[in-house]
Amino acid sequence: AVKHLERMAAQTVHPLLMPILQFGTWVPGRYDAKAKQFELSRVMVCVDPVSGTLCGVVCVGLKRVWLDDKEVLVGYLFDLRVHSSFQRRGIGRRLQELVETWCREKGGVALYLSVNDHNHKAIGLYRQLGYKQVSVRRPRMRIMLCRHWAWGENAARSVGAREAAMILRRKYGLSDGTPVDLLRILGSDLCLGSWCAVDHSTDSWASVSLWNSSAMGGMGPLVVLLSVESWRGLRTVAALLAVMTVLLYGTVYRLEWLALQLVLLLVQLLVWFGLAIVYYGLHKFSSQRFRARLFGAVQHGPRGRELLTQCCLTAQNAACSRGFLEIICNVAQEEEVVGALEGAGMSARFTAIFMAKRLDESESHKPAIPS
Repeated sequence: AVKHLERMAAQTVHPLLMPILQFGTWVPGRYDAKAKQFELSRVMVCVDPVSGTLCGVVCVGLKRVWLDDKEVLVGYLFDLRVHSSFQRRGIGRRLQELVETWCREKGGVALYLSVNDHNHKAIGLYRQLGYKQVSVRRPRMRIMLCRHWAWGENAARSVGAREAAMILRRKYGLSDGTPVDLLRILGSDLCLGSWCAVDHSTDSWASVSLWNSSAMGGMGPLVVLLSVESWRGLRTVAALLAVMTVLLYGTVYRLEWLALQLVLLLVQLLVWFGLAIVYYGLHKFSSQRFRARLFGAVQHGPRGRELLTQCCLTAQNAACSRGFLEIICNVAQEEEVVGALEGAGMSARFTAIFMAKRLDESESHKPAIPS
């Protein structure tokens, strides 16, 4: 029921396309797979006591980071969903308050979240609850339509989890927001590799790592003219084949004008091509190799940007060789690595707002956690 509610949080590329093109979130395995990546986690639900309908759900995870030169627990709130039939009843606010209470009980000192910039209703709720904007992020993305499609030489070398963690510690040290357990993250089964490029002559270096985001969920189509379930149904396939066969028979054997036959044949070929794209898209979106994520992107020195671009291209080749369709990197607009990501062909597609809140009222006057 929770996975169904998550999937029904439909999105579209434009409001006018909502009837014919909708996307939603799918979770290939257990719903709490993402939450289990944290040291402590909880999935909370709201159920209507009369009908038994799942009204809402929210996930929260606690991780150890450095904050104010101390090792503390910080919470990350994600996947807050309320059923469309139960909205505007305070369920979202109540779930949010339960998350904050749980984080305080577990020793969390702050809580942060991400929300799309067009979700004004959610942003308004979070501001009422005391959350402050930390950063504006424009995730960089690139679509990789062809398997094993390379964009450059693999100039960067592969490094192990321990070396990658040392590079990140060298860059960030004990800066606020830096995870304490970098080695555990980089050594996870979901980490697909790390790469580093160095130029000793200019004291420049860069590094990036690759994460299998699709193992924990991703975006998939809900409606493409018809619902996804209809496209996958045998009746729909049989009906399409019957209609195309009749049209082909009428075109070849019943029409006397050659020009009209050619036009109709061309239309049928375009329709077949469109159907092939739809089914290919459904297959790719439904696979667990849809999206890979770049993380831990760092650069240093006069050639740092160039070296990071090489690392990102190498990571893209690695993701493409594993069959991933899309690669993404979630960065703040003002971060220095933006130029390197754009040099690797990754462009911004949407905007997200990161918001945070100190849970200890005595420290509420302090700045929120950094981006």
